[in-house]
Amino acid sequence: MIIKSLSRKSRTGQLLYYLFKNEEKLFSDTQKPIIIRHNVRSRTIEKWTKEFEANEKFRLHKRKDSVTAYHTIISFSTKDREHITEKTLRAVAKQYMKVRGTDALYIGTAHYDKSHVHLHLVMSGTKYLTGQANRLSRAQFHELKISMDKFQQKNFPELIHSLPRHGRS
Repeated sequence: MIIKSLSRKSRTGQLLYYLFKNEEKLFSDTQKPIIIRHNVRSRTIEKWTKEFEANEKFRLHKRKDSVTAYHTIISFSTKDREHITEKTLRAVAKQYMKVRGTDALYIGTAHYDKSHVHLHLVMSGTKYLTGQANRLSRAQFHELKISMDKFQQKNFPELIHSLPRHGRS
């Protein structure tokens, strides 16, 4: 799987609308929409946005250009599409949240609109109710990718085309 993380400095609501509003992205021929939530209580986009904004108010060190959310995209190869199930996607998302840190708000879904299946996860910029930043250094993010590769190899060996071999040029 390829993991890409983008930071957002504002407009988390716009990102959530992008992820959940276009229903043709959320459905496949055999799959119903998947909604992944962690430390989030609400059930609508508007309320999710308010939860992210409320959590951001706890930030300890306020700056004008603080990261309010991280948008992570986890992509799988088109050649592995028939092996990817809801159970696979949920397990990958759960492991990513475990490795990245369970002390944040997460909301996510799977998109099927491209030739490859991909997960979108939005994580709060601060830890849940503490105000500490959720930043990772490049080295820490690299270790996270390697950890996720090992998880995939152990739990989903059938996804042979979705291993980018992080760390090798």
